[in-house]
Amino acid sequence: MNAINNNAPIFVVCCSRSGSTLLRYVLDSHAEVGCPPELHLGELCKTLSWTHALIHQSEKNSELTRQRCREVIDGMMSDYQSRVGKARWCDKSISTVDHLALVRSVFPDARFVCLYRNCMDVVHSGMEVSRFGYSGYGFSSFVSKRPDNVVAAIMDYWCDKTAKALAFEERESGSVHRVQYEDLVFYPDQVVPALLQFLGMSPDPGLVERIFAISHQGGPGDSNIVFTRRIEQGGVGKGKAIPLRQIPAEQLQRANVLLARLGYAPIGPDWDSAPSPYLPAVPLAGGSAAVQDDMDPGQMLTLLCGLIGKSSQDGAIRFVFDDRADEVWRIVLENGAAAVVRGDAAADCEVRLPLPLLVAIGQGQANPMKLLNAGKIHISGNGDLARRMFQV
Repeated sequence: MNAINNNAPIFVVCCSRSGSTLLRYVLDSHAEVGCPPELHLGELCKTLSWTHALIHQSEKNSELTRQRCREVIDGMMSDYQSRVGKARWCDKSISTVDHLALVRSVFPDARFVCLYRNCMDVVHSGMEVSRFGYSGYGFSSFVSKRPDNVVAAIMDYWCDKTAKALAFEERESGSVHRVQYEDLVFYPDQVVPALLQFLGMSPDPGLVERIFAISHQGGPGDSNIVFTRRIEQGGVGKGKAIPLRQIPAEQLQRANVLLARLGYAPIGPDWDSAPSPYLPAVPLAGGSAAVQDDMDPGQMLTLLCGLIGKSSQDGAIRFVFDDRADEVWRIVLENGAAAVVRGDAAADCEVRLPLPLLVAIGQGQANPMKLLNAGKIHISGNGDLARRMFQV
């Protein structure tokens, strides 16, 4: 392993839907490092190199060009560090994997964290978030080549990015640390300390419990995490819903080679009948014992108010429970306090959903953003007020 520079920049190398926003929150929760939303510094290095080379009629990979790139980015990131009060910075961008050689040449002292997730869960997650298009997560160029089979297209994407990350990891083993998403969500108390040690950061035994208790800058990334209260394991194994017949033979072979290199079980002939091989033999974390399945709307809304605590925003939210003959309740936020009132009246926004979904949200078994995207929750009016309600 290379000697650790405790002020060296950090880059997360990953593909889309690999859990990288969770990893960003983990790193950003440490007192010594700031990890903003995706900055795409690798793409910026490419643009700066091209611009500098044209201005100076020099080579894009010259030492002077790399030095100027470093100076520009260091200057901007120094401003960021001053704003957040952190000694180091980390860039978590899904585009970094496509610019690894350039990033390495501009930041020879950097530490790299290669984050991986099993292929089938990435495909499932990618399809789940791409209901309205594929451009936001890097899939579009792959889908355009295989419009007849989106499963195969996103598998191509996963194979391409994973192969690049693995090749870089093998070349730069002394500066690279591997994290697998499944280990991160099931065993954070083991994964996080090892990661901090590799990065030369101080031990922080309370970091895992603090991840969702502190504020993180909003921006590009997984929008579902805004409504997450703890590390969730429910996304592991969801790729099992994809039938084997959707996977062309060439994609299956290529993916299995990469899965084996990462230590994952292969996608075998029993894929359709056997349990997901990516679920460990441990129970999933349960919901809060305070939330009971038989709660009425008033009890459930009162509990949510307690989870929110003191609100900085005034307003009224109307809840309409369409499984209870459109029964109406309101939460009124005023002067930092929240009150639950039965009956209809003026409101700043309306949330329409069945009561079991509200219970599932309170138990931590359902994510409001996912339910909203799936059309199972309907919000009208002041959406920011409703988001504050669910962001507990």
